[in-house]
Amino acid sequence: LKPKLELRDVVLVGIHIRRGDMSKQGNNPYLREPPTSYFEESMKLMKEHYAGKKVHFIIATDDVVWCEEQEFLRRGDSTILSSTPALDMAALSICAGGVIMTRGTFGWWAGWLSRGIVIYYKNMFVMDHPVVKGQVRLEDFFLTDWIGL
Repeated sequence: LKPKLELRDVVLVGIHIRRGDMSKQGNNPYLREPPTSYFEESMKLMKEHYAGKKVHFIIATDDVVWCEEQEFLRRGDSTILSSTPALDMAALSICAGGVIMTRGTFGWWAGWLSRGIVIYYKNMFVMDHPVVKGQVRLEDFFLTDWIGL
């Protein structure tokens, strides 16, 4: 049997895409959902950073159907996991190339555990929403060496 992905000379980068509960209308009016352009720009940045190496993206999500519908995730350089949260976290944490995160603490911990480059959606919080206004400072939530796009 031949493995689906030859891991020699490959940089694994995790992407945590949380949609499910967060994407329901009005469920979290103080958090924005990242546009697809955020993922495309983040993936491009990772490929540029690891120029000369093959970058493969491991996608952990609570919305597999949405991910499978996205053209930018069907280019042959991504694997969408359909697993348990525990296995998703384990997979993301070993992505030494880093993690592209969306909303929530699951992606935050995946990024921190990976010890690689972490990209976060810098417009995640609706800063003038009463839940957030005066309560959230980005520098308290994201590490200083993480990249906001």
